[in-house]
Amino acid sequence: MLLSISNLLKISYFLTFFFGFIGQAISIKLGIAIFPFRVFFVITIILLILKFLIEQGSFYNFIRNSIKYGWFLVILFIWSYVSLMWVVDFKYVPNELFNLSVYIIFSLISLSIIEDKKDLFILVKIWIFVFFLSILVAFWEIMTAQHLITSQYHRENYVHNKYETFIVLSKVYIPTSFYGNQNDFSTYIILSIPIIFFLLRNYLISIPLIFTGIFIIVYVMSRANLIGLFFQSIILPFFMSKRFNLIYVPLLILTIFSSIYAIWYLANTSYPSFIKDDRLLRFYANIRNKVIQTAKAGRDFSTIIRENLYKSSVEYFLESKGLGVGVGQLRYLLEESPKYYVFYFRDPHNFYLEILTKFGIFVFIAYILYLIYIIVNCLVSIKNPFSRAILLSIVGFLFGSISPYSLVLFYPFWAFLVLVMNYFKVELK
Repeated sequence: MLLSISNLLKISYFLTFFFGFIGQAISIKLGIAIFPFRVFFVITIILLILKFLIEQGSFYNFIRNSIKYGWFLVILFIWSYVSLMWVVDFKYVPNELFNLSVYIIFSLISLSIIEDKKDLFILVKIWIFVFFLSILVAFWEIMTAQHLITSQYHRENYVHNKYETFIVLSKVYIPTSFYGNQNDFSTYIILSIPIIFFLLRNYLISIPLIFTGIFIIVYVMSRANLIGLFFQSIILPFFMSKRFNLIYVPLLILTIFSSIYAIWYLANTSYPSFIKDDRLLRFYANIRNKVIQTAKAGRDFSTIIRENLYKSSVEYFLESKGLGVGVGQLRYLLEESPKYYVFYFRDPHNFYLEILTKFGIFVFIAYILYLIYIIVNCLVSIKNPFSRAILLSIVGFLFGSISPYSLVLFYPFWAFLVLVMNYFKVELK
């Protein structure tokens, strides 16, 4: 039957998967803002319940697959509710717990919806299509200094903010695409590049997408993601054929030496006379400043704030006796009683510390073990391009995950887990 519950469920989930990337950039105003992701998520849940009621054994398979492939998410879900027993304040609890629950459920239910390789690659195609849209939005931002409403550089998001105005006015040409800031966007790119490289076989499309993605990371100078990109490029030859490496390795060496020369040039040239465009000058000055600060082990304002966020998070974790401060509590503590000066930031900008501080040592260990579980399974099946894509994405993500403001609420992380879990279910049974 063409419009069976199963088919309707897949269509609804695919739309949910797509609009999750778009986030709050698109909404319908009906007194309140209605976001497509939430609408299709609710429809998906309703259809899934109908499937559980109609198809005997489907709910049991959902539980079994969730424990088998998504056991870390099950642990995180349970612990987030257990942690309510010791929360100090409920100011941020409802919003954070709601979003976290939605993303975990969204990830786990995919195991009852994605049935075969064809379904899995529909998700991959959606990911790549969204990447293409993201790049278009990014170049629109660079050329026009306009931004989507989701960006912190959209005028409505900073014009009345006493902290932001002086920062944003110098960064209006920085692309953030569908995300709140350039670091989130860069981490999404670092996850996407291996997926495009290994799973999109049309090189006329994949190569331009990859290079434009790399350009964006360099343009916004997301240092954590640049490091991740470097290690991805170093490890890539181990996954490729000798024929490919005969061309790639010399180009990689040339790129490394060219980058070293570029760093030297940036450190010794204030403003090149051949650059006339104001946007290019701002771009050059931004890169030069970060290169000098990094090369001299300098501590710019951003670095100092990050250090203070890290130190505060560690102290909160120690005070929690290793159990974590609980869901919604880290934002409250950084706002009401920061251990050190953190400006206006309310998230640790480090996924490892975020997991550790919010959910404690047990969930943190579970996360590390889950990463090891993914890596081992991919190494065992390394000949499969999907395994190579996942491994290289994780290499970049290990560094990029210290960049976004809150990866617990960072949708591409959950979408990536959907790909990983369903790849394991469909092809590595």
